[in-house]
Amino acid sequence: MVASQGKALAEDASSQQEAASGFEVNFSGSVRVRYESLSAPFRAGLEGSDQFLSSQIFLRADVRMGQVTGVAELIDAHGALADDGSIVATSAVNALDIYQAYLDLPLGERVSVRAGRFIMPIGSKRLSDASSFSNVPDNFEGVQLRISPGEHWQFLGFVTAPVERRPSDQASLRRNAHRFDRVDWDTRFMGAHLARTGLPENINAEAYLFVLDQADGTRLYTPGARLWREAQPGRADFEAALQARRVIP
Repeated sequence: MVASQGKALAEDASSQQEAASGFEVNFSGSVRVRYESLSAPFRAGLEGSDQFLSSQIFLRADVRMGQVTGVAELIDAHGALADDGSIVATSAVNALDIYQAYLDLPLGERVSVRAGRFIMPIGSKRLSDASSFSNVPDNFEGVQLRISPGEHWQFLGFVTAPVERRPSDQASLRRNAHRFDRVDWDTRFMGAHLARTGLPENINAEAYLFVLDQADGTRLYTPGARLWREAQPGRADFEAALQARRVIP
């Protein structure tokens, strides 16, 4: 009986080790088609109506190699039916390009590094997010450091640059021309974000400092803090935030 249990435990440990060092790939994707019509333009100097038909395709592969995970994701966003006076933005059209491509590397039980191209929804997502409404959500390239110092603590530090969508001229956007995006390292987005959950009365807190280092040499500092409680039926919820901005030429 003891020998049998020992053999079962050994086989169990062996299968867990095999799973930890294995290779796994999962594929996913999404397709969205949206038609928009505007009958009363709100921008000065415009009149009449406007319309736009947009399509958005994401193809994603999640890869696990032992303790290392990675993501490769393509985007294909097209537009059609724009009127002659319409302005087609790079947030609407981006023919086949690399949307995300990164690796997550563990440096211990509580520390990991993400490197490559990725999206950055942070905190309340007011200052950094990948908007689901936009046909081409924002993405960045760089490095993130994630630390979990305790059960209810989460720290994120990052140094990134925005991905510049190309092409950007109206003629190319209208015909859905393809040109690979590039990273604008003349502009840098850096910061630190500390979050604490599980405070008394189910209150959560966060503090952050974001820095936008722009190509013209100016630097925008945005420190802030937020307290909030998630909405639940039969319980009052709230959100309180304090934020400042300072520009240094």
